[in-house]
Amino acid sequence: MRKFATIIASAILAAPFIGVAPLNANAAKTKSYKFSMTSSKFFKAKTYHTKDNAITVYKGAISADTPNIVFTVKGKIKPSTTFKIDKTITAKSFATKKNSSFSYVKGQGWVKTNLITKGAFHYADR
Repeated sequence: MRKFATIIASAILAAPFIGVAPLNANAAKTKSYKFSMTSSKFFKAKTYHTKDNAITVYKGAISADTPNIVFTVKGKIKPSTTFKIDKTITAKSFATKKNSSFSYVKGQGWVKTNLITKGAFHYADR
């Protein structure tokens, strides 16, 4: 019984090192976008959905000292998906000097507000 417990403990402790691969060049060059926040709103969660296209989700890092936010691409939300939004921000890009609006999808991250539609997704909307 002790040998079995030792083997299991060894396997559990070695598990994090199994399958660790070096980062490829694309993973090291993730795209980031820096914005200056101009306004923000927090409200009771509202239902929104995506249309026929997948939309990009960003991870946002808000600066503590200045009203800046840096968005890094996190992934995509599938088309025809319903989700909840509870925060929005308006921000000005440092690169393009244009204002954009972003909404926070609960449990996912930030998305551009103009790419989502209010209400739950209905198959008949397609």
